Amino acid sequence: MLRFVPYFILLIMMAPGPAAAQPVERPAHAAPVPVPAGAIDLRIAGSGGDQLAATLYLPRRAGRYAVLIVAPGAGTPSRNREGWQDVARRLREANVGLLVFDPRGTGDTPGTWQEGAPLAQTAEDIARIAEFLAAHRRVLPERIGVIGWSRGGWTAPMAAATSPHIRFMIAVSAPSVSPNEANIHQRGEELLDAGYSAEEVGEIGALRRTVWRYYGTGEGYEAARDLWRQMRQRPWFSRLGLRPDVQPPEALGQPGFAYYREGVYDPAAVLNGLSKPLLVLLGSGDRHIPIDASMAGWRSAFQRSGNPDASLVLLARAGHAMRLLDGPEPMSAVTGHASLMAMPEHPYYWATITAWLREHLGAATDARTARRARGRS
Repeated sequence: MLRFVPYFILLIMMAPGPAAAQPVERPAHAAPVPVPAGAIDLRIAGSGGDQLAATLYLPRRAGRYAVLIVAPGAGTPSRNREGWQDVARRLREANVGLLVFDPRGTGDTPGTWQEGAPLAQTAEDIARIAEFLAAHRRVLPERIGVIGWSRGGWTAPMAAATSPHIRFMIAVSAPSVSPNEANIHQRGEELLDAGYSAEEVGEIGALRRTVWRYYGTGEGYEAARDLWRQMRQRPWFSRLGLRPDVQPPEALGQPGFAYYREGVYDPAAVLNGLSKPLLVLLGSGDRHIPIDASMAGWRSAFQRSGNPDASLVLLARAGHAMRLLDGPEPMSAVTGHASLMAMPEHPYYWATITAWLREHLGAATDARTARRARGRS
């Protein structure tokens, strides 16, 4: 049993923007950092046959190991970010490896990066990586898992639900609501910080909810149009710089609306069917996702799935990505993502993950292989 006080609030264990914003293109990094010594540089066929650039970090001793695949979050940089080496170091404490890959259009993976890239495509890429790892000579095929932060909390369950090679999952700062609901919440918090009243934020959220659903499904044009025209009279409308009217149905086939089609994704069906070992780690002070709604969604999923090995941990004073807070969490759209990530990590963030991994994976290595390697040395 994990007993970390005062930072643990709750441990539940089930026993054994603008309404027509265009996607933002992000160029590949210009100067890749060389693959660190001891890491393995890989090219893995993803969905559609595209080669995904990946780096595999393994414990330094010879042997075969459990491996966690990273399900990238929104805005995740390439696999060559120095921070991944620190994550790999922490996982080595539990004798677990880490695989990080460049999402489409970043680093050395071809394609065009876009905000709100297709969730299903990312999940399929992760499943293809798991299949590749299952045949790798340094990997224990029965101990392959996936770990997702933030947006990865949607794609990691999708991959785990469809891939027989993914045996367990860890989700950090992961919403159980749709991308639309998560974005409405986050933008609402940003508006509050910018001086908008709670009433105004509620009206803006209701407008976005209606219009974004129409943009994502093509249904409810009249309702979206009428609400938009009604809200044009509000003082906040011009402050937000919104267009005069919603886009007509014939415009919804344009590439920019793919973002909204992803936004209506409801993760409940996938979460309700997960039966693999699962750890969900949330922060009580996280303002980037709706914590109360997310906790309720994960609880409901645990009950509906009947998963005998599902854990939900809420850390007190933890913000998004498990940053330690000494007050209200600053919103990354206001302070910058780098400023948010520069905050210290919560002291029981990695302790929780590594303790769970040790409990579920044991030594997480093939002892016979390790003994043979020692005998040859």
